[in-house]
Amino acid sequence: NDVGGYYYGQHHPMKPHRLAMTHNLVLAYGLYRQMEVYRPRKAAPEEMQWFHADDYIDFLRRVT
Repeated sequence: NDVGGYYYGQHHPMKPHRLAMTHNLVLAYGLYRQMEVYRPRKAAPEEMQWFHADDYIDFLRRVT
């Protein structure tokens, strides 16, 4: 998908393969049975700017 194809930068911890690996491990070990899932609310534009660069916010606007 488009979000997974975004390059977050060399030092950014977000890597699409890490998400896939983590998801698969959670399923394989049955950890999801012990987890509580919290649904996030949509962040206000000002809140997005606290943590993200303008080019990334623009990218998210285009793909969502």
